[in-house]
Amino acid sequence: MKNPLLDIIPRRSRFHKTVNVFVFFFVGIFILLLIIGGITQTSTFRNYLREKVVALVNEEINGKIEIGKIDGTIFTSLIMRDAKLLYLKDTIASIKKVEIKISPLQIFLRRIYIRKILIEEADFVLLRDSAGVLNLTKAFPSSPPDTSKTEFPFIIKVPEVSFSQINFSLQDETLRNSNNYYDHLDLGDLRIKNLGLTLNAEVNINDNEYKAHLDDFYCQTNITNFNIKKIAGDFLINEDELSALGVELQTNRSKISLLAQLKGFNLFAPFDKTAFKNAGVSANLITEPFTFDDLTALIPAVDMLEGNLDGTISAEGTIHDLLVQELNLKYLQTNLKCTGRLKNLDTPSDLLINAAITNSALTYENVLALLPGLDLPKFQNLSVLSVDTLTYDGGIQNFTSRISAGLNGGSLMGNVTFDFRKQEMEYKAEVNSVNLDIQPFVQFPVKLTSKITAVGRGTNTKTLTSDITIDAARSTVTHNYLNEFLLSGNMKNGVLEATCIAAVDSQKIIFDGNLNIQNDRTPQYDFSLKATQLSLARLLNDSVLTSSINTTFNVSGEGFNPDNLLAKFNGRIYDSHFKQKIINEAWIVFSMDTKDPAEKKISLHSTFADAMLTGNFQLTNLIPQLIYESDGISRAFIEKIDSYYPLGLKKDSLLAKTKLFRNTPRKKE
Repeated sequence: MKNPLLDIIPRRSRFHKTVNVFVFFFVGIFILLLIIGGITQTSTFRNYLREKVVALVNEEINGKIEIGKIDGTIFTSLIMRDAKLLYLKDTIASIKKVEIKISPLQIFLRRIYIRKILIEEADFVLLRDSAGVLNLTKAFPSSPPDTSKTEFPFIIKVPEVSFSQINFSLQDETLRNSNNYYDHLDLGDLRIKNLGLTLNAEVNINDNEYKAHLDDFYCQTNITNFNIKKIAGDFLINEDELSALGVELQTNRSKISLLAQLKGFNLFAPFDKTAFKNAGVSANLITEPFTFDDLTALIPAVDMLEGNLDGTISAEGTIHDLLVQELNLKYLQTNLKCTGRLKNLDTPSDLLINAAITNSALTYENVLALLPGLDLPKFQNLSVLSVDTLTYDGGIQNFTSRISAGLNGGSLMGNVTFDFRKQEMEYKAEVNSVNLDIQPFVQFPVKLTSKITAVGRGTNTKTLTSDITIDAARSTVTHNYLNEFLLSGNMKNGVLEATCIAAVDSQKIIFDGNLNIQNDRTPQYDFSLKATQLSLARLLNDSVLTSSINTTFNVSGEGFNPDNLLAKFNGRIYDSHFKQKIINEAWIVFSMDTKDPAEKKISLHSTFADAMLTGNFQLTNLIPQLIYESDGISRAFIEKIDSYYPLGLKKDSLLAKTKLFRNTPRKKE
């Protein structure tokens, strides 16, 4: 019999049934999640999880991990306390607190969203054995590299990363527990303490994009007076750009600001020379100041540099063609302002530099302060070198440089060209000066007005060729105006030839000579000098020495070793006067022939005396004996001169005025 109620109750459609199934399913899932979530909040579950994680990890590594306690909700936050990594008896890592907070629902948006990563009070101790192997390497078994390519479709985003009170050490086993401090970086005993950082980051592995904003980084080191107070900035790496923007670096003594970008080059692709060559570059660096002590702390090889440097560098262009818009450096009272262009940075062997220093000042005292360890010569009363223009144009192996500068009230202009590309380097130079005070260099008053030219090839004294001319007319030397000064010299095939003509009013000196050094052991030489109407009073700025001297002399010979020498000296003075005493003529001929060890000869012939010495002797032994006997020799010689050219009273004689040697009392035999 049919039930009439069935006709009254409406039947549910298939759609309604399907909806109900889904509702009950998700309600069930929700209830299950609530149950699981509730269970995970219990200390029992967290202890179980801690023990399980420790057991699984310890099965896979050679070392051992320990976790003191796990807190948190597991799904959204996890806090590990008192975690350690041990190997044998060594504690490699000890971390007081690790906190990780995540947003699990972001996974549906293809994001791994880690809201926070925090590490507090951690110690990392890395020890290196005699073979150079770290204890950390020993704690983890080696595994073959994974060369397979896999997709990672998630973007990792971490808005807060915070490390604080981190201590780190990297030491050789022999320096375990060392507390040493060093002047320079020592990778055998590196200790960092109180390290801290704050940053946020985003990583897209599939698209090769990595971003980080570093708010702060600081640490203390075991390098004397070198601690990092702050590093901050924005960093980006992707397939089109590498950049570091707004970077600030501050140590105890230095402060550096940096902006740098490289665009149009894919770091993740196989190296493309053309792309690298055309990659866009922009950089801006400011130091206020930068101390060289900080650089020395990291690179000991530059410990010759000292002091603080303020500077600004700005550049833009490509790797192939980079424009240096500004390069300003300040060191004490020295200021350098430079602009330029660099080409072919991608191929250093073809590097071209076009640079100019303008409106700058260089103080030599500052150079001494910058390089105190080089023991550079000191020059008294040397003024500031005022550089109007100093240019460099060319490559590393061939270039031209020009200068226009002022120094000590004078001016200096010139240009030089060098070419090192050939087997024998070539050079050409022309330098002009006007009233250039060079007394600080030569230690007597000289104001140089000159034109200097030099052309040559090679550096080997036996094969080089060189021509040098110095025209210094209109210069002054010890208040003497040079009406004429011309020095010319040339060297070819090991033979040097030189001539010099100098004139001050009626005074004139002519020098001519040559030196042949083709044979290193016995060089040959021939030098001649002629002087007319020389006034010692003017030359030495002493009015007592009134004189007019005409003289010639010649030196010729072979060798410079006194015990293997063939040499001759001819000297003549004529038509002269000294202190109103007339010298009609006097001459001297001195010769030495010590080439034959069995029969050496030394002879002296002169207006005053003749002497001859022959025999088997060593000059190196004879000279000390002559010095020993010098009192008697010099007395006899000077008495002879006084007899020819008496200077008046006894007290004015050469014997009274001259002391050639320091006498040593002779012991009785």
